[in-house]
Amino acid sequence: MDTLPLHPTPAAWLDKSVLARFRSVYVRFLADRGYAPQTQRVYLSCIAHFARWLTRCRLQVAQISGMHVQRFLDEHLPRCACPSPVRRVRYELRAALRHLITVLRKAGALSGDLVSDAVETELRRFDRYMENARGLAANTRVQRTHVLRRFLEQRWSGESVELVPIDGDRLRRFLREQLQHWSPASRGVRGERAAQLPPIPHCTWRYAQPFAATNRISGTLATGSTAQDSLVCRTEPASPPFPLEIPSRFRAYAMLRCVADLGLRAQEVIDLTLDDLDWHAGIIRIGRNKSRRFSTLPLLAPTGAAIADCLRWERPATRSRYVFVRHVAPAEQPIGAGVVRRAVRDAYQRCGLPYTSVHLLRHTLASRLLASGSTLKEVADLLRHRNLDTSLIYAKVDTVRLAQVALPWPQRAP
Repeated sequence: MDTLPLHPTPAAWLDKSVLARFRSVYVRFLADRGYAPQTQRVYLSCIAHFARWLTRCRLQVAQISGMHVQRFLDEHLPRCACPSPVRRVRYELRAALRHLITVLRKAGALSGDLVSDAVETELRRFDRYMENARGLAANTRVQRTHVLRRFLEQRWSGESVELVPIDGDRLRRFLREQLQHWSPASRGVRGERAAQLPPIPHCTWRYAQPFAATNRISGTLATGSTAQDSLVCRTEPASPPFPLEIPSRFRAYAMLRCVADLGLRAQEVIDLTLDDLDWHAGIIRIGRNKSRRFSTLPLLAPTGAAIADCLRWERPATRSRYVFVRHVAPAEQPIGAGVVRRAVRDAYQRCGLPYTSVHLLRHTLASRLLASGSTLKEVADLLRHRNLDTSLIYAKVDTVRLAQVALPWPQRAP
């Protein structure tokens, strides 16, 4: 038995549930990954809440799947009337239950969950198709796999795992629900028009991706200003962008400089390893990007100094070769994309500037290069675009060259 004390009420929920025999295994799993005792106690309390729900639903361990976790979060949690003390913080519950599924799967307790196995098999096949046939980046594959997992778990609601043809109407309804939460750019992934989809046979997910017509060249392009960049990207981490009390401020500053100086995408920042840095030659290698090719960029002095400070003063002792690693449990893992986005967003907000994003800084860098006389081809090379057409969006902010080709405004007829 673990030594983590719980309040008698949630402790009773857990000890009288089907999850009781996994309590010690779960706590040991968290401890092995570097979670602090207080975090272990919070997560165990979350598992106790889930255990009470399982008992009320009369579910056995072998029946538990991601679908049941989602039902608990989406259906039970908003209407939860469980007595105090009970954990109701959604992100805590989601994280705790994600670890629980991992523990149960490693223990072989979910070996009878054929629905989960069938879904995971389909997702692995879809992921291999996206990587090998389409050459999509890892972050894109994760996003699309997440959408497909949601669809398959709805399709196979736990009663059957028979892989039968999927009706086009069912898929269209699902896509309409999803598109309500997507931006126009996100809707414009390549694929067949949902309105024209026939009944879809098994394993043809590559034809089932939603399509929405968009024109990236039309409209305006949001960019920041050089003055704003200068305010946030100072020569060293300092107040107000990165005050002393901000945790992991050296890491946040180094990530911001990688984005602002080199135009890196969030995933490219995450993928940076110690082997990508050549300090003697003053270059940095960018790989595993959308083009699936390696690119070599000059390691600018401010960028290199920021990375060096991060490695020297903040990076924890770890066997990982990634430059930017997690400072909290689970240890030995690279950061997520949300860490990069928050670092950029929070720095601008602390300066009293409007919200910005990683991609907005790429736009700002492209605009600054064009204003200084660089060509679209040079911008495309720096931003690692596979096709020069991708960089045409920046032509609309090249005010110097646009002024040279602008026609005189027609005079009003007398």
